[in-house]
Formats: sequence, structure tokens, C-alpha cells
Amino acid sequence: TVKLDGVVKVNNIALPASQREYVYTADFAELQSFGATGADVEFILTAHQDAQGGTTTTATQSKTMLLPDASWYVRNFEASDSYASSVLLTWDAPSNATAPDSYVLLRDGETLTTLSATAVNYADDNAYPGVSHIYKLVAKYSAEEYGAVTRGGILGDGLITAEMLTKLGLPLVGDSLRIVANVNGIPYEHVAYADDEGKVFLQKLAYDDEGITYTISPAGNVDDYDVASIEHTLSLSAPQGSAGVIYHTLSRDLVGTLANVHCPSGCGRDSVLVTLHADLVTGETVTLDEEKTDFDGQFVFELPYYLTEYQSFSLEVSNRSTNESGESLLPFGYYMGTEESHTVNASDSTLTISVPVSNLNQVDVYPLTISDSIGQALKVKVAGPGDEEVFGQYEFVLRIRETSGKLDMQVTTENREIDLVLPPYELEVSVIDVTKRDAFSLAVLDYFRSRTLTVDHVAEHYEYINAEDRTTYEDEMHYLRYHERAKLVLVGLEAVRDVSCAEPIYVMDSDDRFDNHSVTVQVRPEQIINGQTCKVTGGYVLPKFAGGGSFTSTSADFAKDTLRYVDGEWESTVIVASIPNLVTPFKQLLEFYYYDDYGNYQGATTEEILVEGQARLEGNDVLILIDDPQPVPLYVLRDPPGDKSYAYIEENSSFSIRLENSYKAHFDLGVKREFENQVFANLAGFKLNTGFSVETGETETGLFSLSYQNGLATPKTSDASTNVEGYLDGAEADIIVGADIIMAYGMTEVLNYEACEVDKTRQLTVNPTEINTVWAYTRSQIENTVRYYKDLTDENSGYEITVSGGDQSDADEIIEGIEDSYEAMDYLLKKVDTYFTPACEMCEYVKNLKIEEFFNDGDDAHASMDVVWDYREEVLQFCKQKIGFSGGECTQTMDQMLASWGEGTRDKYRKNYRKYLVLREMERLANDYYLNNANWAGWVDVLDEIDGFDPLENITFSAGASVSRNNTTLQSHTTTQARNGGLNLSFELMQGFTAEFQADSWFGFGGGTKLTGPEIKGKMKYSILGGTTHTWSNAQFVDATESFKSGFVLEDDDEGDHFSIDVFKSATSANGTAQSPYFYTVGGRSSCPYEEGTIARDMPTIQIMNTGMELQPTKYFDLEADTRHPIPVA
Repeated sequence: TVKLDGVVKVNNIALPASQREYVYTADFAELQSFGATGADVEFILTAHQDAQGGTTTTATQSKTMLLPDASWYVRNFEASDSYASSVLLTWDAPSNATAPDSYVLLRDGETLTTLSATAVNYADDNAYPGVSHIYKLVAKYSAEEYGAVTRGGILGDGLITAEMLTKLGLPLVGDSLRIVANVNGIPYEHVAYADDEGKVFLQKLAYDDEGITYTISPAGNVDDYDVASIEHTLSLSAPQGSAGVIYHTLSRDLVGTLANVHCPSGCGRDSVLVTLHADLVTGETVTLDEEKTDFDGQFVFELPYYLTEYQSFSLEVSNRSTNESGESLLPFGYYMGTEESHTVNASDSTLTISVPVSNLNQVDVYPLTISDSIGQALKVKVAGPGDEEVFGQYEFVLRIRETSGKLDMQVTTENREIDLVLPPYELEVSVIDVTKRDAFSLAVLDYFRSRTLTVDHVAEHYEYINAEDRTTYEDEMHYLRYHERAKLVLVGLEAVRDVSCAEPIYVMDSDDRFDNHSVTVQVRPEQIINGQTCKVTGGYVLPKFAGGGSFTSTSADFAKDTLRYVDGEWESTVIVASIPNLVTPFKQLLEFYYYDDYGNYQGATTEEILVEGQARLEGNDVLILIDDPQPVPLYVLRDPPGDKSYAYIEENSSFSIRLENSYKAHFDLGVKREFENQVFANLAGFKLNTGFSVETGETETGLFSLSYQNGLATPKTSDASTNVEGYLDGAEADIIVGADIIMAYGMTEVLNYEACEVDKTRQLTVNPTEINTVWAYTRSQIENTVRYYKDLTDENSGYEITVSGGDQSDADEIIEGIEDSYEAMDYLLKKVDTYFTPACEMCEYVKNLKIEEFFNDGDDAHASMDVVWDYREEVLQFCKQKIGFSGGECTQTMDQMLASWGEGTRDKYRKNYRKYLVLREMERLANDYYLNNANWAGWVDVLDEIDGFDPLENITFSAGASVSRNNTTLQSHTTTQARNGGLNLSFELMQGFTAEFQADSWFGFGGGTKLTGPEIKGKMKYSILGGTTHTWSNAQFVDATESFKSGFVLEDDDEGDHFSIDVFKSATSANGTAQSPYFYTVGGRSSCPYEEGTIARDMPTIQIMNTGMELQPTKYFDLEADTRHPIPVA
């Protein structure tokens, strides 16, 4: 509000809340009447709050205005406001006799131009469109300035478009928008209306270079729209724009439910597609929306609130429930009943429902109910185990439930039966109450509390609608059967009963030539329910015969593992004998177990049957080593500490081995043997090549080349051994690979029955066969074999040794061979622990090194020999003092040796091992290239080049961590530069961490392995090798075509376990190594299984149970983790 001397000139001009300036322009000529004192101009600004109950705040500013003599001002100062591109300013000169010196024209407070005193007009071509500018023309005199003010502008051409639509995207014809803004201090407001497309054009708007912000809002109740207002800015760079879409939020809802007429709770049909169409007054039909019914069968569509554009709406309802891919969830559709407004499409059974607009105008929510009428008969009877009526005085309350919760109802039986029609579902029927409560009926309720009947009503209805005779499936009865413990009656077994003995006995023979080889048996379960004997007609019987099996016929072609009640009687089975029991009392158990309709065990019966015949003692073959009293170990793969740690040889790795300590071999003829063995489900393949060198007419063993076709690994976890029925870890899990020529004898036992007496003999019934073999056994297997062989040759063992076609002298020779064999195996284990170590490998090498063969005569040769000799002697002395190398042999195990080592000894070992590597490389070069004396000059400094190889690495790890290493040997010939004094070392050093190699199992094969799976299937190939030449210099090498890859992974999964381990590594060179790393546990803590050398975290208690799963009274408490504890059993 603006007042002049108390008189209101402008009253309550509405300004937007964002406005911060207002300019009031007027003809102030009346100020002249106030004289020299002037008059007060008062500005009153009131701020209003939108919130309900808000207060107003008013601020007032007052200024005194003076108007000097009017004759000094220009007269009739005017500005145009109706032109499109410029503002025309006109005026008359001041009436004062003194003319002004010049005119200065200002626009909105900024100087526009300076004009001469004679000017009477000016055209402003740079005005902003639609903006009412304030022009001030100042008459300048020599000492004073007098300015006159007016407003003017050009027409606006700015444009903002907007759309007004319903929520369904239809135009709101005739609805309106209000646009307001502050344009250079002057409020702007305008209302515009939507056309037939719902579009609103807000035209002739002002804009400037900084931009003018407009607020656009619905002219009606803003609560009926999705937004209350939208702001949009126009400027010189963007004189046009869109305010977007404003949606009218009022709507009407069309709510429908699709349910089944046979279901008490409605059983809403979910996942049914419903499509909404609209018929417009123009005659056009449009699709508005679609959605699927929810779990309760409901759907909701929002319709426009204003329906003037519509004639009617229609719903298209599918007759199927479908998934996201449009596939039917059921194998059949729904049959939906029709009313007057309902139409069913004959081709696809789609239902169409028409809803006229006149029905919708009366309500905001329009309900629809759609019913489908498919149903399937459900008949259930509560009964005993058979056909006898046992519940004559009782009725039961049944609960019928659909698993997802659509249907859950209770029904009381009539004559123990229900007969209903329900929509097809997968149903659960259970007994929840009984009309007459007594001890018997409560026991029945207790039985049914955890037992329900499942009815696949969907499958039954599908069969019903596809059946030629539809009444078949309507009459099907389902049973809730009550069971108690059953008595099993055997019929037919008496055919093999010997009643001549004091105690009659069942006798069968494993030989199919005899009549008692098989017998047909029928099992008839019976139950006594509430004092009444009932023949059982439901459930099933499982036969089990340890002495053979249950089959469909005497030929034993097809197993019969389940017996059922079929066509009014229980099925029979043929019991076939094949396996005698070789342990007293020599009888096999025939067992029959009955399970009721719910899979619950309800009784069993057993009979003991003596089976005559012979059986091979699995895993008890006798294997006698020949030609060489000692097995030849080829490789030792040691298992590192840690429950999940393992060492491995990679698939297709190979190396060559010289069994005689010569330095060069040449052979022109060889024999190649290839072994493929099927062990359990693993194909264990080894290729063994043997070569012979011909020296002055004598044949000497020269070369073995071994290829691991399927790889090899120690157990990744504490795996069960194949012949100790226990668990392997640590040293017991070490795998030893070897080669032998053996004689194999099969151990069998024969069981005979005559005149009520049982007689058993043991014999070697298989003729000896010479086998050339490569084997891979765990240390545990070898130790158990040694114990078995010792027991076999003991005079008190009770074994009767007979040989087919031989005499007693042959048997004595076999006994002697067995004794020699276990002594050799015992010796092998000792050699593995003392000889097959990286430390002993070094000592054996330097002992056999013949330095004088390296050099020719000459002073240079002798000087070089001295250096090499010093290396050899230094390493050899270390071997004697610290490794227990005595008499040319390694006499101590690594654990014995390391118990006295300190850190200083460990450092000396590292230095000596590197010197050994230098010596070995020198020998290889001498053998390969026959180097002259000058070639040895640079060997003194070779050690500096191999400092990167650490032959003794300490690794510390805790549970949860995984540490892995690998090493590879590839043939790498020394280059010709070595002949001229240079050196290109041929060995590769182990490198850091590597990816873990995956090998899921270990295996043993050959003689002595106890198998619980299929028999070993093997084949042997022989081929002649001609014109082959090999050169090597130590116990193992890799030739140009071979690659040997091995490694190990350290890991433990028991939280709290930790280990410190010294890893003794063999050099990885072109000549290879016969050793896998040796693992020495320095310390740590371990839980079950206990790791030797650590502190035990567990002190287990052991209690055993009998075959009936009953715990025995004796317990063994706080057992030491590293002590073998014998437990006597009856």
C-alpha cells in the first residue's frame, strides 16, 4: 500500500513471496501544492503466512518528497507500450526560460543515452519483450538536474506450454492454469484454459537477459492435482519452454474379485490377466491398462473422475493363471459363469464384462464379483490298516488345507468318510479331533498328529477332464490309515529249513547248481487294532539279505528291493544266496522291514541262514616280491601339516629315474609298459618305460621313465583310508610310489555244511601270476600290510595254505616269500624316512661325485679341481656332522636330525645345499658338453647367482589362511656360451604364491589294496623302442619332452589352530629331483585330528556302540592325542 500525505494512492497490491523490490511511478505534480516543506510518502508492506492460523507481519517506510519548480522539468513525458520491437519516448521542453544544457535518458536506473537540448523524442530498440521499463529523462542544467519518470515497453512474445491430463493420460478439456510472476516490480497474473488435447498455451510473456521466473498452478483446487505449482524461467536465451504435465488425481475405482463357487473362503484365483478397455464417445475403443489378480483374486483399476468422454468400459478376463512368461500355472483353465453383462469368447474362453458409464457416475468405487465353477470330488476315509472296520463308534474332524493358505476348512466325517466338491488344489488332509474321546481314540489322534494325507487334486482333476469315463475319478477314495506295530509272517522259507538238527537251521548254497541256491518268500504283515486282527493292505516291505540278495527271479537279473500290496495280495521275492559268512557263527541275516502308508517303521522280522560256498578275502591278496628283495621306491609325496593341507603331482607330469649309479648310458632297445587301472571311480594311469644298455654282452638296468597321467595328491582333508577304516593325516597320509615285479596269490575261505556241522578252510586258490607293476600306497596302507603279512605267517594264525596242483613244499616256499616281502616293505619305510629326503639326496650325491673325471691334465685343471674338491669336502663334512651320514648312508630320519639343529645349523645347511647345486650343475655340463679346462674359471662365483633359492623355508600360518607353493622342471640346455667361460644356469627357482592346483582324490592300486568299490580293471601294453639314446648325471632327470610339476598347499579350517613349519625343498632343475618337500613341524597348536609336533587342543572321550546303535557303558576319557589306544571288544 502506498500513501501520499495520508491519502491512499495504491492499495493492497499482491506481490509474490519471492519479490524483493517494488517501484512506484506516478505524476507527483500535486506535490507542488505542499510548498517547500513537501509531503510524506508512506510505503506499507504486509507479509502473510499460508499455514492455517498463521499471523501477518507489517513493515512501514516513510519518506518526505519535495517537488521543486515544475518549470525546470520536461513536460508530457510519455512512453509507448503497444509496439512489437521498440519503445517510442516523447516529451516537450521545460517551460522555464532557461533551456537545459542536455538530456540524459535512463532505463531501469541505468544510463541509456545522452541527447541534445533540442531533442523531443527517442526510440528504444533494445527493450525486453513484455517488460514494463521505468524510463527517467533528466534535464541537465549548469548546476542542477531535474528528472521526469514514466513507464513503457514492447509486446511480450514469450511462450510456456503445459498439459492437463487425467491419471489415465486423457485430456482435461476446459480445465485451467494460473500463471503469476513479478515483471520488473509489477505483479503479473493470467489464467489460460486447456484445449481439446488438454494443452494450455501461456502466451505473450515477458523475459529479459537474466530470466523471469513464472509460477504455474491449477486455477482450481490444487489438492485435486499431483502438483501444487511448477516454476519455469524464460530468458533471452530460452524465450519458450514447457512446464510439463499436470495430472488430475481424482479418480473412480473399479474393484473386482475372481473366486471359486465351491470354496467356502472364496479361494481367490491369482495370476489371472485382466485387461481394461474404454469405449469413447467418438466410437473409438482404446486399451487403458492391464494387471494380474493378486493372491486373493482381486484387481483394481483407476478410472477418470470426469467421464464425459466415455460411453462405457469393458474388462477382458483370461481363463488361466499364468507366470511372468505367460505360461499356464495349471494344466487346465477356469470355467467362469455368465450374467447378463458377461460374454464368453467361444474360441479361448476369455470372459468380457461391460460396465456402462451411467453405473459409474453414481459411485467412487464400483465392485465386481466374478466366479469360476471348476470343482473336483474329494473322498477321504479314516480307516485301519486293511479292509476291516475298526472305528465303528467314532467320527472324526478333518482339516483340509491348501498348502499356500487359500483353503483351510474343517469337516466332520459321516461313517468315517467325507465327500466334497472343492476347487482343484494340492491338499493336505489331517485328523484333528474325534467325536468320542477315550483311551483308544486319543491314541489314534496322537498317531495322526504328525501324519497327514496329501492329495494332488490338480492332477486328479486333469485326469478327470481328459478321461473317457469321468465317473472313474469321482469315485476314487483316499485313505487316512491308522497303524500300530505289525507282525510279519514269512511264507515259503521253510523250503530251505533243515529240521534234522537238534536246532532246525536254514541252509542255502552259493552255488547255483543246487536247489537251495534260491527260495521264493512272501511276507504278510498283520496288525491288531483295538483287539481285532487286521490284514495290512498298505505301506511297503523292504527285504535285506547279507548272504546274497532279493530278486525278481532265480536268475538274479533284477533286484527286488521293495514289496507292495498289489491286486489283493503282497508281492513275493526270490532270495538268492551268493555270499557265505566267514566269521563265526557263519550265518547270514535275512531281514524284512515293514513301513506303513506314511513311511513310518512299524515292525520287522529276521531269520538266520547258513550260506555254503567260498569267498575271496577282499584286500587279503598275498603279493610276493621276486628277483629283487627290496621294492624300488620312485617318489615320496609327503602330506604337510594342517587339516586341509595337501601336496600334489600335477596331471601328465613325468620324470626319468636311473636305478644304477652310472654317469652315462646308451641303449638301443627298450620295452615300454603302459598300465591303466580302474580304482573306484578314478582312472589311475601310469606309464613306465624301462631301457637297457648293452655293455660287453651283459644287460644292466639303465632307465625308468614315469608319467603321472592323472596326477596324484595327498588328502585335502582327513580322508578315510581304504584299508584301516579310520582317518589319515600327516605322515600316515604320505604317498609312496614304487615299481616291483611280484607274484600274486588270491586268499579265499571255503564254508561247508554237512550233518548239522560247519567246516571252514582257507587256501590260496589262484595260480601265481607274475605281475610287473607300478604302485602308489599311503604309508598307512603299507604299515597295515606289514602287520597282516606278519599275522599270516605266524604259526598260530590258523591259516591252512594249499596250492592248486602243488605240494606242501610249494606252500612252505610261499610262506618264506611272504616273510621276505614284509621284511622288504619294512625296510622300504625306513629308507623312505632316511634316504628319501632333500638332505640325504645332497649327501648321497657328494659321496659318489668323482671329481677327477671332470678335468683333463694341466695346471689350470688342478687349480679348478681344488676349488671343486673344497666344495665337495665342505658339504660332505656337514653331512657327517649334522645329517647323520655314516658309512656312506643316511642313518637318521629328518625329525631325529632336526631335533638338535639351531638357527646357525640351518644357515649352514642353506649354504651347503647351494654348493651342492653348483657341483651338480658342473657335472651335468661336463657330461653334456665335455668342457675343457678354461670353462671352469668362473665357478668360484656361482654361489652368488643362486642366493635367491632358499632350500629351507619357514612358513607360519593360522586357520583360515591358505599358503601355496609350486615348482616346475623343464628341460633347459646350457647354451654354447658356456663353452667360452660364460654360464647360463639351467635350474629354475621356486616363485612365490601360485594358484592352487585342484586334485580331488587320491588312490592306491596294484596288489594289497583293499577295495570297497568295483574290481580293478587293468590292461598292459608292450611295444619295442628302438634307437633311443639318453644321457643323465644323477638319480632323476627330465628329458626334452618331459615336464614335472608338483607343489603343496597349507591350510587348516579349525579356528585357533596355528603352525610353524620348516619346508626342506629339493632343487628344481633341468635334471629334476627325486624328492618332494619335507615338512618339519617346529611348533604350534592343533585340534582334531592332532598334528604331531604341536600342542594338542583336544583331549577326546571315546564311547563305542553295538550294531543295534546302543552305547556301551565303558568310556575312555581324556585320551592323549598322539597315543594309540587299544579298545577291547567282544
